[in-house]
Amino acid sequence: MTRACCALLLLLAPCAAMSWGCERITHSGDFETVAVKAFHGACNECPNTGEDLRRPPCPVASDAPDLSEMFVYVFKEYRLGFDKTLWTGPDAAAFNLGIDLDCSTRPDGGRPALCEPRTLPDGSGGEPWVALPHGIDNAFSQRLFAPLYDKAVKLGGDVNLQQGINDQIAAGKGGVMVVVEHWNGTADDPRVSARIVSVAGVSDANGGPPRWDGNDLWDALSDGPDPASPLGAPNTTFKSDDAYVADGKLVLDLSSQGVADTTVVNNGARLDMPIRDFLVMGDLSHDDLLNISVSGRWAYSDMVRAKVDVANFLSGCEPAARAFVLAVWPNLVEVAPDLPIGHDATPGEPCEAISIGYGGNAIRAGIGGYRPVSALPGGCPTE
Repeated sequence: MTRACCALLLLLAPCAAMSWGCERITHSGDFETVAVKAFHGACNECPNTGEDLRRPPCPVASDAPDLSEMFVYVFKEYRLGFDKTLWTGPDAAAFNLGIDLDCSTRPDGGRPALCEPRTLPDGSGGEPWVALPHGIDNAFSQRLFAPLYDKAVKLGGDVNLQQGINDQIAAGKGGVMVVVEHWNGTADDPRVSARIVSVAGVSDANGGPPRWDGNDLWDALSDGPDPASPLGAPNTTFKSDDAYVADGKLVLDLSSQGVADTTVVNNGARLDMPIRDFLVMGDLSHDDLLNISVSGRWAYSDMVRAKVDVANFLSGCEPAARAFVLAVWPNLVEVAPDLPIGHDATPGEPCEAISIGYGGNAIRAGIGGYRPVSALPGGCPTE
């Protein structure tokens, strides 16, 4: 089998008012006093049980003034975490992909904590569950990508999904950008504007493939600049003026949007992914955004309906790889769910969603132009 050139591009709540008394920098550059209210978000959603759970940091007060600059970061590489040889201890790199979504360490062999795992008609539970350290939930890699890769290798195939993604990015054919505005430039800023946007490809004005020197120009998958952005950030629904930076980490929590209808493209194949509890965090500096972790949950029913689009996307429309994914994916999806749709436990009922986590590193870049999502076709180019 030829390599499946996958280009997994994008999986994406605003925070409440801060929990400390301080002065906040407004977007006009003026100071204003904010009332003290209890902060509640992904950072403190889980009860403080003393367990080692993976959650983002909470906001920290700062009175440093905002910078009048827009920071654009484009993914240079992706990490899918599907290499099971990396799941060997609590400090393994693969465990840093995603967060704890059910507030549980899952001590029972890594099995779901809030709902019942699904099985195949023959009663088989499919791939074994792995108890991930730090309570991280990432069935997307553990129960889908890892076994998909393993099965392909056993059949003599060369399907390296992660390398396929990075090859596409290196050629300037797609990716994701994270845009940050109203940042004070320090390791702690209790309120910034941030958004995550698919990248259609490197701009014609770039003059060739990306150089990763901080000056590359990329076209955003967007209908144009956001009228609400004074610096011209790409228009998208995946944005928040209540993102923040804490201890050097950017935290963009979009769970208040409910379902985030994301669109990703690989070699002309379009995949629409409705994602819940979309959260992005990473180590932010002026030059790069590193150790990015994106998390969320994808509904089981949506995955089942999208099996053809998934096969087109994951294979990059390469016929042999597409046929392989269509043959293997349905059984993997049947046993992958590990979460309820919502945040409440559903004991005795089958799990209805699957946890998602992936990572990467992004380099400073610029916006060269825009390409609207509405112009993207469905299916494979040859269909």
